[in-house]
This record gives sequence, C-alpha cells and structure tokens, in this order.
Amino acid sequence: MSDHYIVTAHKASSVTAAVVGNFMGRPGERNLLLAKGPRIEIYALAPSGLVPLLELPMYGLIVSLLLLPPATGAAAASERFAGLGDAGEKGQQKRRLQPAADASPPATEDLLVLTAKLQFCVLRWNPATREVMTIAGGDARDNLGRVMDRPFMSVADPDGRCVGMHLYENLFRIIPRGWTTEAFNVRLGETVRDIAFLYGAASIPVLAVLYSDGDDAVHLKMLGVKLDYKDFTDAPGGHTNLEQTASTLIAVPPPFFGCLVIGEQTISYFPPSSGEDVSAARQAATAAPTAASDVDEISAVPAASSRAGGSGSVAALVSIPIAATIIKAVGRMDASGARYLLGDHKGQLSMLILESSPMAPGIVTRLSMEPLGETSIPSTLSYLDNGFVFVGSHFGDSQLVRLRSQAADNAYVEVVEHFQNLGPIVDFCVVDLERQGQGQVVTCSGAFKDGSLRVLRNGIGITEQASENLPGIKAMFSLRSSTATAFHSLLLMSFTAETRVLELVDGEEMAEASPPGLEASASTLHAGNLSGDLVVQACPSVVVLLDASAKFVRSHEWTPPAGTRVVAASSAGRQVLVAVAGGLLVSLLVDVSAKKFVVAASVTLPNEVSCVDCSLLSANAPPASSRDDDDAMADVDVTPASTARESPTMAAVGMWTEVSVRLLSLPDLRPLRTEPLDGQVIARSVLLATLENVDYLLVALGDGHLFTFRVDASVVPTTDPSSETGGALPEVQPVLCATAQASLLSDRKRVTVGSQPASLSAFTTRDATHVFAACDRPTVVHASAGGTKLLFSHVNLRAVTRVVGFHSAAFPDCLAVATPTSLLLGAVDDIQKLHIRTVPLGEGPRRIAHAPVAHMFAVLTTALAVDESGDETEDHYLRLLDDTTFETRDSFKLDINEMGFSLLSTTLPSLSDTTNRGLDMNVGDGDVPGGGTAGEECFVLGTAYTLPDEDEPSKGRLLAFTVEGGQLRLRAELSVQGAVYCINHLRGMLVAGVNHRVLLLAWSVRGGVSGSNRALVVRDTCDGSTVALLLATRGDFVIVGDMIKSVTVLRFSTSGDGTERLEEVARDYGCHWMTAVAAVDDEVSLGGENGFNLITLRRRSGAVNEDERAQLDLVGTFHTGEFINRLLPGSLVMREDSPVDGSSSPKSSSAAASTSPQTLLYGSVSGAVGVLVRLSSADFQLLRRVEAALNDVIKGIGGLQHAEWRAFATEAAGPSSGFGTTTLGNGVTNQARGYIDGDLIERFLDLDRNKAAVVAEAVDLSVEDLANRVEELARLH
Repeated sequence: MSDHYIVTAHKASSVTAAVVGNFMGRPGERNLLLAKGPRIEIYALAPSGLVPLLELPMYGLIVSLLLLPPATGAAAASERFAGLGDAGEKGQQKRRLQPAADASPPATEDLLVLTAKLQFCVLRWNPATREVMTIAGGDARDNLGRVMDRPFMSVADPDGRCVGMHLYENLFRIIPRGWTTEAFNVRLGETVRDIAFLYGAASIPVLAVLYSDGDDAVHLKMLGVKLDYKDFTDAPGGHTNLEQTASTLIAVPPPFFGCLVIGEQTISYFPPSSGEDVSAARQAATAAPTAASDVDEISAVPAASSRAGGSGSVAALVSIPIAATIIKAVGRMDASGARYLLGDHKGQLSMLILESSPMAPGIVTRLSMEPLGETSIPSTLSYLDNGFVFVGSHFGDSQLVRLRSQAADNAYVEVVEHFQNLGPIVDFCVVDLERQGQGQVVTCSGAFKDGSLRVLRNGIGITEQASENLPGIKAMFSLRSSTATAFHSLLLMSFTAETRVLELVDGEEMAEASPPGLEASASTLHAGNLSGDLVVQACPSVVVLLDASAKFVRSHEWTPPAGTRVVAASSAGRQVLVAVAGGLLVSLLVDVSAKKFVVAASVTLPNEVSCVDCSLLSANAPPASSRDDDDAMADVDVTPASTARESPTMAAVGMWTEVSVRLLSLPDLRPLRTEPLDGQVIARSVLLATLENVDYLLVALGDGHLFTFRVDASVVPTTDPSSETGGALPEVQPVLCATAQASLLSDRKRVTVGSQPASLSAFTTRDATHVFAACDRPTVVHASAGGTKLLFSHVNLRAVTRVVGFHSAAFPDCLAVATPTSLLLGAVDDIQKLHIRTVPLGEGPRRIAHAPVAHMFAVLTTALAVDESGDETEDHYLRLLDDTTFETRDSFKLDINEMGFSLLSTTLPSLSDTTNRGLDMNVGDGDVPGGGTAGEECFVLGTAYTLPDEDEPSKGRLLAFTVEGGQLRLRAELSVQGAVYCINHLRGMLVAGVNHRVLLLAWSVRGGVSGSNRALVVRDTCDGSTVALLLATRGDFVIVGDMIKSVTVLRFSTSGDGTERLEEVARDYGCHWMTAVAAVDDEVSLGGENGFNLITLRRRSGAVNEDERAQLDLVGTFHTGEFINRLLPGSLVMREDSPVDGSSSPKSSSAAASTSPQTLLYGSVSGAVGVLVRLSSADFQLLRRVEAALNDVIKGIGGLQHAEWRAFATEAAGPSSGFGTTTLGNGVTNQARGYIDGDLIERFLDLDRNKAAVVAEAVDLSVEDLANRVEELARLH
C-alpha cells in the first residue's frame, strides 16, 4: 500500500498578505482581509476586538491580495455588464479574462487574488445573496520568461484603468480594467526591487519602478503605460544612484503625490516631477474638506518641534536618515498619505510623517520619524480605525494593537489581542508529556525575538485551581442563591446515602454548609434553580421545593406513590419532571406565588425509565444576557436568571428493555416520537442542549457510545399554563403528523467517547455552551461555527465521574469535576480541537529533541547579539529545558562562527556492546566512574563552522551530551570535514549526513579523557549525494534526502568478519530538492520537496533485473501548497486503546484504518500541521470517488480548479513556466495521484442535506453511512 489520506490538523497561520477596505459593503465598516496559506479570512473591527465574518477556502496558495479602486470610464461599464466566460476553457491559458455577469454597479471594493501558480481572480461581495461572486478570472502563466525567484508583485492603477503584475524576470504584465480586453506583457529589462502606480496621472497610468542595474546600483524611473499601444513610454521624474539597500517603494496619494523610497539607512520622498494633471489634482485635494472617515483621533507623536527629522525645499527631494534597520512592512494610516507605520526586522514600530507648510499644504517640506513601541516582527501592517492596527506576522503571533495618544513606559503601543501563529515550523518532535498515552507535538516555531516552542495537544486542558480529596461522589449540582445573579454559591454533592453542600464564603473560600430545608440524609438524584428564587431537590423518597430567598427553607414537597421511589429527575423554569420506578412519569409545575408543586400530568410508560432531561432549548431565541445558557445542563441548575420564567416544551426519556429514547411534550407528557437505539445497551444519560444556535439531543449509552441528533423544536405544540396554579391543561393536543415526527429528529450520528457509561452535562465558557461527557475518556462535545457539525475533543484528565459548571466571581467559567478519589475546580482552556501552549524563548529555535527518562528537552537556538562595534552577530546555543515547566536548566554555547544544524536524542549502548563491536579503545579501567551506563540518554549535536570565505562548510563537529543533575555533560566529540546536516539512529549506531557523504558512526569506549569515556568512530562512508540534507531510518534501511538528487536508499549490512558498511540499493533518478523524508515501510518512502509537493517513492525489490531493483518508482504526487520542513511518525489522538478513535459503525470498511492507522505528521513554514494516514486500496478507491463527486458539487471560488491546485508543481516538471503542465519522469502526468485530499473530503460534513445526498448517491452510500466514514477520518486528527 502506497496510498495516503492527507489532511490539515492545524491550518496555516502565517499572514502573507493583508488589505483593509469595505469589501462586505456594510455602511461605515472597514474589513480586514488576511491571506493565510490557501484561505482568506475576513474580519470587522468591533469594540471587543476583531470579529471574524467569513472564511474563503481557495484552491491555491495566496501570494497577493489587492483591493481595487473603482473602475472609471468604459472600464466601469464593462465590469458591470460583461458576460461570463467558462473558467475551464483553454482560452484562459491564453491570458484572456472571463468576466462575470452583473448588471448592478458595485457597492463594495473588489478583491484581486493572486496564487503561487500564477492564477488570479477578482472577487466581489454580493450583499443581497451574501455570497462571494467572481467578476473575472485568469491565468497569468506564460510560456516565455523565467519565473522570478523574488516575491511576486501586483499593483493597481489608483484611477482604476489597469492592474499590473511582475511575475517573470524582465516582464511586466498589464491587465486593462473591464476584464474584457486581453492582457499583455511589456518588457522591463531590469532587476526590479519594487513597483507602484502613481497617483495624479490623469492622462495615462504612470508606473514607478525601483530597480538595480548590473553593477547593483539602485535607480528609480517612471514609465507611462500606453494601454492602446500595449507599451511603455518614458515619463519624467527618474532618479539615479539611490541608497544601495533601497527596497520599498510607496506611492503617495493626494494632496502630496509623488513616492517614498525606503532603504536600510535612509527614507526619501520624491515629489511628482511636474505636470498640469498633478497640480490640478493637488489644488482639488487641498481645497476639498477632509472626509470624516479620514480624520484620525490618534495623535501618537510629540509636537513637530521635538522630533528629529530632515527638511527640504519646496517641491524638492526630501530625505531623512534612520538608524540602520530592515523595514519589513509599511502601512498607510490616513487617506491623505501624511502618516505611515513602519515595522522593522526587530519588531520596532515607528511612524513616518510627511510634513508641509501651511502656506503650501500639498508640498512636502520635511520628513520625521517617531518610534512608537515594539510588536511582533511584522509581515504586514494594516491601520484599521480609531488607533487600531493589525500587525500580521510570519515569524511570531499576529497582533491587534492600539496606538495610545499618550506614551506609557516610553511606548505608544498597547497590545489588545494575540492571534496564534505556529509558523515557521522549523522542527518538531512527538512526545507524551502528560504520560496519558496521547501524542503531543512540540514545535520549534517563529524566529529571532519571536521564537518559541509550541505544545500542540488534541483536546482541551483543564487548569486546576482548587482540589480536595473527596472519594465517592456520585453526582454534583451547582446552585445560585437567587435567579437574579449569574454566580453560583452552592455546590451540592451526592454520595451513596447522604448529600453534602459546599458554600462559597466571602467569594473565595469553600466551606461546608447545612441548608435547613435540604434532604441531607439521602442521596440526591437532581437539584437545580427554578423560577421565583426556588430550588428543587429530588431524592429517591421525596422531591422537595426550597426557598432560596429564605436561606433554603423547605416550602413544599412531593412524594412518590407508596412502595415506589424516584429514579430520575430534571427541571427547568417552572417545570420539574420526575421518573418513578415502574415506568411512572410525573410532570410537576411550580406555583411560584404559592411556592408549591402542582401535578400537571402523569403517564405510565411500558418500561422502566433509565434517564430523563427537560433542559431548555434556545435555538433562534431572542438574544438575552451573555450568560443566558450558563446552566442549561442535565445535572445542574437549568434555569439561568435571564430565562427563569421560561419553561421547556419537550422532554427526552431514556428507556430500559426497549432500548430507546422517547420525546414527550411538556407539561402534558404527550408522546412526540420514539427513537430506537440499535443494540442491546440502554441509554444512561440524555441531554437536550443548544450549541451554536442549533438544538441537539445527545444520548449516552452504557458502553461508551454516544448518539447525536438535531432537534427541530418548532414542530412541538406549546402549552402556556396559568402562572398562578399551573392551570387546567388545554384540550387534547394533536399527535404529531408523520412529517413533523420525521423532522423532529434528524442527522442521527453515532460516535464512541469511552468504554464505560458517560454522564452528560452542559456548561458555558466564554459565552458559548458545550457538553461534557464524563467517563473513562472525558470528552467535550462542541459545535463548529454556525453549529453545522459537532466536534469531539479529549480532556487532559483520566476517569471523570461527574462534571458541573461552577461560575463564580472567584472562579469564573469554572468546572467542578468529580473523579473517583477527589473533587477539583478548574478553568477550561479555549474550546478548540487543537489546544496550543506557547513557551516564549526570545530567540530562534532551530532543532529540538526530547529525553523522556530525564524529562528534558534539548533545543538548538540562535540568538541575535551586538558586538563591540555595534554590528549584529549570531550566537548559537544548545539549551536544556525541563519538559514540564520549560525552564532553562543549562546551556552550551557553540564556538564563534559555529552553527548547529542537527540534533538527536538517543541512548548510549552498553560497554559490552561497544566492546563486542571491536571498538574497545579504553586505556584505563573498563568502566570509568561516571562514564555512562547502558541505556543512558544522550543528546547528539551536529554543527558546522560557517566561515565568510567558504561557499560550503569544510569543518564541523559531532558533540554528544548526557544529562546529569539537570546539567549538560559533554561525553564525546568528533571533528568532521563538513557540515553535519542530519543525524539519525541505526542499529545502536548513528548515521550522519556530512556535506555530500553519509557517515556510519559507532560508539567506542575511552578512558582518562578529562571527564569523557565515550567516543564516536567512523565505520563507513557512503558517497554519491550532492548535499545529504535529510536522513530517515527504518530497520537496516537509510533514506537519504538530497538537495538535488532526490532520494537514495542505503542498506546497513555486516559482513562475516564483522565489518559494518552502508551500500546503496536504490535511488530516484528524478531531480528534486528534498525538504523532508520519512520511511513508510521497507519498500515505500515519502518526502516533501521545495516545490511545495509531497512525493511517494517505492522500491522495486521484487524485480528480476538488478537495474530495475536499483530504481525508485514515483508512485504518488500531491501539491500541498506548504513548504514542509519535517515529517515524523506520530499521532495527535489517542492510539488504538482509545475508543474515541474507533469505528463509529460496525459496517464501515474503514474500521481498520481508524483503529490502528499508520500516521505521519508534518510541519510547514506557514505554521500548518498536517496528518498523513495510510489507506487500503479499497478505502483509497472509495475516497477517490467521493473526491470526484465533491468536485462536482463544490465549485472553487474564483473559478480555480481543485485538480489543478493539487497537481504536482516544480520547475523540473514541465516547461519554463515552472508549473509542470506536461509530464513528470517516465511520461507520467502531473495530476495528483496516490493521495486523497482530506481537506476536501471533510467539507462533505459542511454540505447541506441536498448536496450531501448528491455526493452519497454518486458513491452508492447513504448520507449517514458516508458521513460516518468521513467522521472516522476526521477523528484521526
């Protein structure tokens, strides 16, 4: 088997592009649009921060976003009335654009999206349909020219006449607006550093070009764009011999016009050369009143007289020197272009101000710079409004910051919100830090000052805040002292024969209390707040009504018929539902004024009741306070203060014997629907809950399985009993018709959350309701955005018996958790499928390894330093970190000019093993004191000396360290002739890639060498690589990833005389720059390469011909759109013994894949973490059909095609365009093969019922069966 299912577990988080404008068309709203890998995120600014509005998955890696100014003249009419072309026609390959039909003028700004495969589209938001529509789309690839090895550039004429793209060396593509005229190329002939269309060019568009010549001298020239003649014409205003480090060009809007050129030491303003067009526009701009939206309330700079700056004469070049730095991002603050935000490579944020004289407001006379403070190292800077700035980052977390009007701690910057970014992931390891049998990924993320370790865990953490040894808790309930408060004050705990209460005293301490009306000498089946400051407690022998406003005195009680007992109860609002032994179900209503129970109805069911619930459902209910659903749970208070007068209209009842769940109306207990539960295991807990404004019914069985249903409560007849006595019930309600019964419950699904009965309870955290399944594998059930599907996340606790929400001023949004031995209060992490913990380092991590016995991480880092002359230098360290606290325990600094490249955690072999290999080099005793014992953990570090006069390192070291008392101890050192790019284990030995060689290394024994008694000895050398960058091992096989020569397979062997050697057995004769490799089995290997692809290679071990056996076949290709730095075996979910990852359907053919899958994890530069799962041939063929059916139903945004997005792309694969449009080696087409796109497959779960039915029919499965199979795969990550 060489087929794989590939899916993203954590989406790309690095921000590569950002724009701000009115894309969604809401009055007065400014949208922030972010490009993160292959998707666009759209936000709006709210008082609470950024609010996500929309996410657009694109079939392409986004490299540029551009909001287009409104088109003018004939182009505007063309954009409104042009017809729609077929995005799939071959004419698209000839650069002809395909506009969409839209007769209405745009009320929003259009968005141009450019992908890494040089496809582009123009998107427009339709406020009427609330959908994104494609205005135009095209292919910017060309058969001539060489693709730039620098970032692609796309710019738009401010007057809406054309769009320009610089994608190929010496070529500039121009696309006239209107999207009906064919695009054309114009030759530039220089090495372009930056380009921009200038403002104020009324006759023809004018392009400013910052470029360097053959002598690396930097110049600025202006070119007019003659759209009619498809050519450039020289325009006045060029400048020569600018600062050599100048790299950024900014067009300045009116009233100033001109442009800014930013270098590492100077910022210069170049005024418009001349021209009546600019003069007239400047007069109009300075005479026009400033729009309200252009007025900025932030003035985060001192008076001009106190600023350092440069001045210049009227209409002349103006420059200002700056401290040497590299400007990484620029953002304009206001429409007039008077202020710009600049962020450098150290994360320092500054403001550049263009000043003018009051006598000549459109003439720049002075530039000034004001430092504002520190942020993440920016890749984008976007000024939003009212002093808010979004800092998009590639090297650290993105941030929302506010610019203060007054400095605090010498800074004007206040960080309001962080947005996690894992990129770039340089390395990672898979560990089990919590010793629970679940893998966690620890990544080396970020760079420079924003470097950090990130700990990724599938599931949700609960941070303990208080705990007490209290064994034997059977049930728990949290109570409020009044329905007017949102805070809980009492925690009621039920034991086998008693009930105890903990009370929150003085808002901070918990002390045992004895409410006078409480039934303390019996266990409690249910307790909760009711309307009118009343509380219900249901015990086996009595149901009591307590008055919370009178210190919980008993006001009334109800007892079951003689000889029977209460077996289950639930309550909400004024409704109490009681189940009595013998199948009797009683509906009690509370007379709030009389403070007593009134029997509303009773019914005897044919079998015993196992569980009940009547929690309030609130889908589509009017919004109330932020904690409206705080306690809508089965085992807790179900009546929040704001809904205290509401009562439920429906109850769920689990039944013995018939193994079903019944839905009945309230308060009259009329049957609505009976839902059989397949099998022999009864329901042990039921819960009605509203998650993300969608009503659900959850049913937990005794064997750990969980059924979920969507509920349509609108079909249930409602009854409004009298508020005085409960009133007489209305006439007999009609039984639901067949259509209503069918729609009452839908979307039935079955999953596994444990192996023992689960107790379901709802809780609220951060204003969102979720469900806790307390069992041997505690799980939180939460809904995706919009409630379209349910997600299941593990919790970092072992067995849990009961959970309730306990929200108080001292413990906000907390849970009270009962385990078999204790009670704890804990705060819940953010509810998300993948929980991420950040460990800031303040320096860039490069490699990481883990020693599980020593409980230590070794991290190879790079720290920036400043030498005596003020120049920046890099220092390289090996840091030893505690794997629990992540505190640095020890450090080892490398030599000057020495850089660490590789790091491995291994164990020292026993002394007898080294002696048996004939490597006894001991000159003293055989066992030197402190010399290391068998199995002692060891970190091996590979380095290189990077000297300025060497193109390739000629010297490096292998250093072996053990950990003693939390300190690093150097045990062995070996000098080698080159850089040690990679190290790995092999049969108790080591293999290392050193420049173009692979070395086989064995441990030896030494004595009397100043604290070290081990050494590394080279046993064999294997040449044949260009640069051996990567190594993976499996058994006797070594997989070598090369910079040019793709993948080679070596085999370790031992001859009869004991000689150990490496020999080449097979290689791929293709040309690939490998970035990661992994061994799947003895025949199949897998790797990432620098074209953002994955390839699968298979050995012809069964071939008769020796030449065929020496060749690796390319059997799989897939374009991920991610630069993958690391591939490792591992999983983010519980392994085989975890039921949550088991099959959800006994009929599923994917059961084998889901119970014991062989998985690989990858980490990428963009911060994405992905999972690769090996598939059987049958599963692969089924999923391939599903993929094809989904492509017929889900159309790519912007006309982009899924097949082309996933097609193999590399310069070696096709013509000079560099995008593999013909064949791979051996004449194989470049379409993806051997891989299933899991991101596409799992979008099936988001489809509406009709589209899902179309897909399911195409693969001859029911919607439910196909959904179950897709969910099995989704649970693998």
